[in-house]
Amino acid sequence: MNWLGELVDLIAPALRDRLVAAVSAFRKSRRKERNRFVLRAIATEPGRLIAPLPGEVRYDLATIDRRVYIAQMNQALGDVPLFGDPIPSEHEQKYRQTVRAQRKLGLPDPRDPDRSIKIEAVLREMEDDGLLAFHPPNMWIIR
Repeated sequence: MNWLGELVDLIAPALRDRLVAAVSAFRKSRRKERNRFVLRAIATEPGRLIAPLPGEVRYDLATIDRRVYIAQMNQALGDVPLFGDPIPSEHEQKYRQTVRAQRKLGLPDPRDPDRSIKIEAVLREMEDDGLLAFHPPNMWIIR
């Protein structure tokens, strides 16, 4: 693979720069979309019409994980009961397609056993982007 990079460097440095910029823009747009999805899931509170103001409420990792899970399942299944283990057969195809699209954004699968670790990694990236602030031991606040 290294020889391919050297060949591209020799042939067309401008082409290489454009390719790197295109890949970077593609990843950045997916990351932004994932961040919006997670922020929407965190700020959606049951029984409230208006989201809390940024910096007002702290959320623990378990709450964020559960809210992202609920948002993912609502997107995949709609109003089908969320915590039923077997997914109804008529919704299985839509569920698989939606989860595949969510995984392309960088969200973990709702059935993933290491889900909380992956959600925490997403939150750390969002912290690096300046969207969230971390408060030890496991509290997060929207900036």
